[in-house]
Amino acid sequence: MTRALYPSSQGAALSAEPYRIDILSRVAAVVERTTGIFIADRSYGKLGAALSKIVTGSPQQWVLEYEQQTERHPAHASLIEQLTVHETYFYRDERQLEFFRTKLLPDLLRKKLTEGASTFRLWSAACSTGEEAYTLAIIASEALTQLSREPAFIMSAARLKIEVLATDLSRAVLAKAQEGVYRSEGMGSFRGVPKFLLDYFSITARSQNGRSFEELTPLAAIKRMVSFRQFNLTSPMPPQRGFDVVFCRNVLIYMQDDVRLRVFQMLERALDADGYLLFGPTDSLKGAELFHLHQNDGQSYYTRKA
Repeated sequence: MTRALYPSSQGAALSAEPYRIDILSRVAAVVERTTGIFIADRSYGKLGAALSKIVTGSPQQWVLEYEQQTERHPAHASLIEQLTVHETYFYRDERQLEFFRTKLLPDLLRKKLTEGASTFRLWSAACSTGEEAYTLAIIASEALTQLSREPAFIMSAARLKIEVLATDLSRAVLAKAQEGVYRSEGMGSFRGVPKFLLDYFSITARSQNGRSFEELTPLAAIKRMVSFRQFNLTSPMPPQRGFDVVFCRNVLIYMQDDVRLRVFQMLERALDADGYLLFGPTDSLKGAELFHLHQNDGQSYYTRKA
């Protein structure tokens, strides 16, 4: 059950419903303006529960200060943390990643090696706790190792450096991602992963409160490929340019059309002329006409038009 938005000092909820909706809509407007996250009316219960944990004093005064200070408000980061969804796991959306690993990635790497490039750059644009970023580093590393066995690429593969930039709006999940320690329990980070992926982790047996479990950490060589950075996808400019591959998955679903278009424009600036852009199966892609759509083996990916 959703907790009362504004508990009184005696613990009873304030009941002025129109006033409550007014406060919620004003906070929702600030959240969307600063993060791009759209909060529909049906989600006001979650917003109210989040505010009940951080609002102190007069709600009217609090929301006024929030509107004036926005991202500088001391409770902004905590509020956004409670409103964002961090569901992720290694090798999520297996069919898409298998298509990328077996069809797109080898051709991309061959092109880079033929050109004598020094870096192959990937961007995990909404990385959450890091599983996607480390997955990309692993499959790129494995593909490069396989190509290095071909006589034509022995020398160039040794020189090519894989770099994965992983960004997220939440500093809390970025801290966990950078730590890179994951448990193998239940429906956690390793649900249904292919066996080859586990070869790239060190595994430590642990026990806590009478329960035994394993902690897995990406190997040092994989961790060195990945760097983490706080970034807001609604920013007009990307964190870097010239990415060979951009994964922006399962985040656009939370955005309205105008915000999503701004994100597409930013992603276009981030992508290399020959780079590939991949979205998630749940993402709303209205406005993606900005890119060329390619379809193969039931999978979709995008490239720049110019």
